[in-house]
Amino acid sequence: MNRFAILPLIGLVMATPVQAKRVAAQPAPVVRALRANAVIVGKVTSMEKGTVDVANPGEAAKVPYQVAVLKVESLLSGPVGVTHVKVGFPAPADPNKPAPPRRGYPSVTLVEGQSGLYFLTQHPTAGFYVINPMMPPVDASAENYKTDLESVKHALAVLAEPMNHLKAEKADDRYFAAAVLILKYRTYPEGAAEVDQVKVAPEETQMILKALADAPDWSRSASFPIPPTQIRNYLALTEKDGWKNPVLRPGVAEDVNKVFKDAFTTWLAGPGQTYQITKMTPKK
Repeated sequence: MNRFAILPLIGLVMATPVQAKRVAAQPAPVVRALRANAVIVGKVTSMEKGTVDVANPGEAAKVPYQVAVLKVESLLSGPVGVTHVKVGFPAPADPNKPAPPRRGYPSVTLVEGQSGLYFLTQHPTAGFYVINPMMPPVDASAENYKTDLESVKHALAVLAEPMNHLKAEKADDRYFAAAVLILKYRTYPEGAAEVDQVKVAPEETQMILKALADAPDWSRSASFPIPPTQIRNYLALTEKDGWKNPVLRPGVAEDVNKVFKDAFTTWLAGPGQTYQITKMTPKK
């Protein structure tokens, strides 16, 4: 299974006529944070000399990597107590040109002095982190940097105390918590070779599902970049769970998002009462 296919496209950005192709938008920073092994606010303070040849999973030939030293200014998630981490990235054949794209996204190249919000994955065979091309850092000079940083902090706070956030007063805040937890539980863990399927406790499951059902507008959300209609897809409900996709009436103009919201609410009041979310956790 393609581990990246499980991420819904937040949107498609039409390329320029010169490119003549579609380019999938990268996930929003809050979504990148939920996939990362470590989330760090930091600054590249130096570059190690030379390159190191590394064997990447599924690739026969070793790839030369440059290694940057990232000073940790704020550790949002990851190994406690570190002040610096090493981050490797494929070294371009020509130092004046970026490395070629991998998986259809531009490779991430770091430079000394670069500051921002980093989403890191531990390389399985090397002693450093890497950056998935789908999960580039947010530069500290970016227009929405502060907003993105606060959203990431909010999401990580949900993971630390899920039940408290699922009890938030506002429905849209509860939806934010539910979306964060569903994405975290139902997205293949970054860097994991294999996963175990672990049941989420019934009480937490029901609170997540209720928060999703109570989302004010299933076509959009003011608090989270992915709307409820798409978040529901992560649950991968089937007839075994008592779920049946609603049938739209031919020739009748209907609000599809409302139809699915109503169907989900009805399901939750019936078969959904005994349903448990399963979360994917890396096998040790």
